[in-house]
Amino acid sequence: MRVRTAFTVVLLGGLACLGVPSAAADELLPSPAGISEGDASVAANVSAPTPDPSSVEAAPAQPAAEETEDAAQGTTSEPVEAPDPTEAAEEPDNTQPAEDGEATGAADESVPQPSAEAAAAQLDARDPRASIGDVNCTDLTIPVTLDNTRSTEAVIYEVSAGDADGDGPTFEETVRVAAGATRVMSVQATEDIQFAVYVVEPPREDFLPEITLAFAVVSVNCTADDESHDPQARIGGLDCAHLTLDVTLDNSRSADGTTYLVTAINLPDEEPTYEQTFNVAAGAVQTVPVPVTENSTVGVTVSDEDALEETDGEEGDLALELFRVDCTPGDGPRADIGEVNCPNLTVPVTLDNTLSTVETTFVVLAGDPGDEGFFDYEKYFAVAAGAQRVTSVPVPNNAEVAVVAADGERFFGLGDTFTYKTLTVDCERAPAGRAVPRFVVGAGALAATGANGQTLPLAGLMLVAIGGVLTRLGRRSQVSTSR
Repeated sequence: MRVRTAFTVVLLGGLACLGVPSAAADELLPSPAGISEGDASVAANVSAPTPDPSSVEAAPAQPAAEETEDAAQGTTSEPVEAPDPTEAAEEPDNTQPAEDGEATGAADESVPQPSAEAAAAQLDARDPRASIGDVNCTDLTIPVTLDNTRSTEAVIYEVSAGDADGDGPTFEETVRVAAGATRVMSVQATEDIQFAVYVVEPPREDFLPEITLAFAVVSVNCTADDESHDPQARIGGLDCAHLTLDVTLDNSRSADGTTYLVTAINLPDEEPTYEQTFNVAAGAVQTVPVPVTENSTVGVTVSDEDALEETDGEEGDLALELFRVDCTPGDGPRADIGEVNCPNLTVPVTLDNTLSTVETTFVVLAGDPGDEGFFDYEKYFAVAAGAQRVTSVPVPNNAEVAVVAADGERFFGLGDTFTYKTLTVDCERAPAGRAVPRFVVGAGALAATGANGQTLPLAGLMLVAIGGVLTRLGRRSQVSTSR
């Protein structure tokens, strides 16, 4: 079969959403479909641009005396502009390792900290996951596992699939999976194509994005070709015991050797965490364990390096899959949103990284819940491993406000959300001598829009990120051989 690069097509599709003309525009973007095994509403997709890393604020080693919203737009190592006199000053943030029995909060706000048991129960309430298997050559189907065994409530899944080089999905289904249950779906594929499968949890509110649970491009090549060079590749499941992904390099159909390029990246980073070539002899099969890290989202791609070189990266990609690595649930970051503080017209948000072993960048957003993802307030915080921080979000009086605490690196691309709350601010009056705080519009606070001004589907942005990164990595093979 002719090996077509799905990642190039995916990239073109995403760019077309951004206003770049392409016949491959809007490929495999999920759309609402009929819900089976129960009823649930499917909200519109919401997206926003990936934040500029320079806007991330590092957590201070000692509690800051006082900070304003304007000062927080840069990192602590950058020059800080004078505060806006029309804004209310934010309460001091506290960032420190939490000790047993110790509550950490802003100086003049009482913020109850959840117990470890309560936090674990909150995490366990909703923890959906999904995986995509290899093609079954007997009936040309691809198994998709919707795993809700870690959740204590039902979850809606959306599955879409189709030819990665086609005009759109040929399979779309919305499924409700009960708490503690698992469902395996069989998605019909077609011989001699690269088949893309996409699984998401649709937005629970209009202002939230969908959550990407799984994504894969599988080469459907069940019938041997007449060609003497016919390499295959399969990406296996996650091995939690060893924190590896098994990649099978199958050259059994080829009459000559194949140089495979195996690459892994931690999304949304672009630099590979693993990149290795393997020379597999004619007729041979080799399995390679690819190391991964806990609490990461990993994209793995397998390519025929010689084909990449000969076609300038346009052909040669054999398989791609995205994995959520969460082998020990309950050890990641979490957040809690408090109630409105009327004297200050603020809402406390606790950013808790006490169970994590790595630094986490949180993003806190706020805005009108009716604006469907257009956030007026956006601020980033880098919280060290084992630490937590309480920040205060300014809110307008006499208004309904949606507050979201999410993963600052993966919210806009993959939908990773820690918690959210819709609040009705109904305070009698602003404190005497203090101006009512106004929202600060940060860089990239508005949802991403295309040339037509409409909100982009989040799937398009995610596919741009994955497709662009992996296409770039594929092209890097040319450089490695020319050295």
